[in-house]
Amino acid sequence: MIKVFDQINLPTTDIKTSYCKGSTVNINVVNPAYLSYKWYDSGHAYLMDGTKYTLSSITTGNTVYVKSLDLNGCLSDYLEQKIIVDNVEASFTPDITTVTIGDAIKFTNTSVNASSYSWNFFEGDIISEQNPVHYYNVLGVNSKKFSVQLTVKSPGGCIDSVLKDEIITVINDITGIEKNKEVTFSSYPNPVSENLSLKSNERIKTVKIFNISGTMIESLIFDSETVTIDFSSLKSDIYILEINGFRDSKKSVKIIKK
Repeated sequence: MIKVFDQINLPTTDIKTSYCKGSTVNINVVNPAYLSYKWYDSGHAYLMDGTKYTLSSITTGNTVYVKSLDLNGCLSDYLEQKIIVDNVEASFTPDITTVTIGDAIKFTNTSVNASSYSWNFFEGDIISEQNPVHYYNVLGVNSKKFSVQLTVKSPGGCIDSVLKDEIITVINDITGIEKNKEVTFSSYPNPVSENLSLKSNERIKTVKIFNISGTMIESLIFDSETVTIDFSSLKSDIYILEINGFRDSKKSVKIIKK
């Protein structure tokens, strides 16, 4: 006589959608009802018995399997457990790395899988914009250099950070400290309602207009020391102009549209 036992149910676990890099993974069998549970690696090689599987300090994804074992020695089918590592990574680039005191640098976020941002410019302020424009108003210490740190958080709550040490150099245009260009730019009127005039002692090559969030609205091409930009169609707000000269000079200017 052949005795047929009831089918063994697959186990239920508390595996998460994803895990932060470097964390410890704990996968538990929820409400265990069988004699034991057997764990296997991605190639179905036996690992251990128990209701809990632990993997420490994960850096990459992994796959394990678990089976239920009843009192009769019968096993369930494999239950696949995909361990996914959150791929959040902090990264950014500045548009320039040398700036005159009082002027601005636009920072472009190039992070992966980030949903919130925290910028530290080491001037006493923390900024949470995605692509901030930062004005440097004091000369740095340690050879007039500033570091920049970006800390990001993923939708899953994982955190990553990148520090670029002494990446920004602030120069004093009055005293000539670390001065490497004799190029001047001026803009008027500011605030502006219609036409903005820009003037330089060298030919202006391009002018890029960004909103306060760092999104480029328009890019204009010129070949003149004096140019005019029409602001009449733009809404009242704060804008950043990136002015580029033909001798690789660059200046960022904050403009208020009335």
